[in-house]
Amino acid sequence: LPAVPFKKREELLLKGLAIEPGTASANFDYIFFLLSAGRLDDAIAQGRAAWQFVPFTEWVASCLPMALATAGRLDEARDAIAEMNRKWPQSSDPGFKSAEFFVETQKPPFTRALALLDDPDLQRFYERGSPGQVKVWRAAIQGHIGSAQDKRIAVQTLEAAVNDGKIFAPFVIAALSALGDIDSAFRAADRNLASEKIQKMPGVGAQNYYPLFSTEAVEMRRDPRFMQLAQRLGLVDYWRSTGHWPDFCAEPGLPYDCKTVAAKLAAAAVPGARH
Repeated sequence: LPAVPFKKREELLLKGLAIEPGTASANFDYIFFLLSAGRLDDAIAQGRAAWQFVPFTEWVASCLPMALATAGRLDEARDAIAEMNRKWPQSSDPGFKSAEFFVETQKPPFTRALALLDDPDLQRFYERGSPGQVKVWRAAIQGHIGSAQDKRIAVQTLEAAVNDGKIFAPFVIAALSALGDIDSAFRAADRNLASEKIQKMPGVGAQNYYPLFSTEAVEMRRDPRFMQLAQRLGLVDYWRSTGHWPDFCAEPGLPYDCKTVAAKLAAAAVPGARH
């Protein structure tokens, strides 16, 4: 779907699912819509349901471990990956390994993530879509497990990659957050998440922001600037108009109330409003 307001986007997706609930593409799109709206539990439920009634296509199957990993439920995500590999032991779909890589980059020790980066099939998949991507992710992981200098190099590498438009920006923004450089994460978001830019990014369609709700981006979400970013992306309007608030609003340690901040942002956006 093109970049349209989130509420309208959901209406279109649900209309399609009502007509053909077993359609693989419709389920795939709706699962990633839910993730991108921060509704992780709903995305997981949709992913589990899709495993039951959607023709078990490989690329749709990968949605469930991606959703589980985004929510930080890594053991369940690994179980889903194992089930996929049991069902298709000879699969050549690089989406399997890409999904597993996403799972294994959410928390240390990153041993499996590094091993996957050495896999020729995954390397070809990443380099075909975004040349230089393997080097970027290797540097990012080294930033976690290496020295302070490695961390600085990782931040510089990530910033350069996203500013060149070589890698899907939300992945890089979340990775910067995971490295603890929240200011760089927000700078990258400010520069690269305008709607006209995200539609041109490699690999993923418009309005696909799910890495911003991942385990990697938890510290970014705890910063009050996150709600301002969400407003610019159209998410605050969606949350307020539908009542479907993102799961992170209930995260322990969140230093603000989502609904209160959202109401203030909405009021400030009204022309002529006093603030």
